[in-house]
Amino acid sequence: MRCAIISDIHGNFDALERVIVDAMSFGSLDAIWCLGDIVGYGPNPNECVREIRDCELGGIPVHAVAGNHDRAATGKLSIAEFNPDAATAARWTINAITAETRAYLDGLPERLDGATIPTLGDFTLVHGTPHDPIWDYMDSHAVAFASLAEIDTPHCLVGHTHRAEYYSLHDPGHSGPLQPSDHRHEYDHGHEPASLLITLAAFTHGISIAVDPGVRLVANPGSVGQPRDGLSTASYLLLETTDGGQNSLRSRRVQYNIDDVQRKMREAGLPPRLIARLRHGR
Repeated sequence: MRCAIISDIHGNFDALERVIVDAMSFGSLDAIWCLGDIVGYGPNPNECVREIRDCELGGIPVHAVAGNHDRAATGKLSIAEFNPDAATAARWTINAITAETRAYLDGLPERLDGATIPTLGDFTLVHGTPHDPIWDYMDSHAVAFASLAEIDTPHCLVGHTHRAEYYSLHDPGHSGPLQPSDHRHEYDHGHEPASLLITLAAFTHGISIAVDPGVRLVANPGSVGQPRDGLSTASYLLLETTDGGQNSLRSRRVQYNIDDVQRKMREAGLPPRLIARLRHGR
């Protein structure tokens, strides 16, 4: 099996198109998992949704969850807490999307997992965190630990931070279930077995990590349309399964024509800061 894991497309059709082409260059693509924020910030929300739907029509199953910008575009989430640039882009997106795009976004679930969709296997899919799939950020060891305690699958896939990285929970001496903790407080070693070790690492282009049965993962593919990890290239993951059943996650970075996207954003009147950050990856 080969599955493309994408997130935070943010209306950047040029980047999405290049990512799908790159994923298909390795052979047949059996599925696409999308972790939300298909729209928002970028100039082509309708084209991005249509591309995803075209993949489905072409025989590639797509499992997608909603992000905060997807919910804002359909009116299910207030933009009152968005920063000024994000709010401006959200209002533009609300006016730009078609009825078909709105209906698709409106139908996206907030959470999917292998317990309810067998083809997702050992993974839970959310945009933010299992605790708050739409709004929370996977931004600390405490949040990662609490998230693994809240799901019924070994691994979790998230977006929202726009950073390609992964948390690994090594649990060599503990066979019982994780105990949920309040993830809004600092990571407290007193609440976890002494054998637990949780680490954070960045995905770099081309690296593959094994999905080891003895290690639980919280993995973020980074952003297709607006990376914020210092690199301007579109980011995604490939989940690959060997004939022997071993799973691995391969990180990919893909170049696309940033100048064209910035031009379209200027023509749409989108905020200059959002335009500039595409080039800087911040």
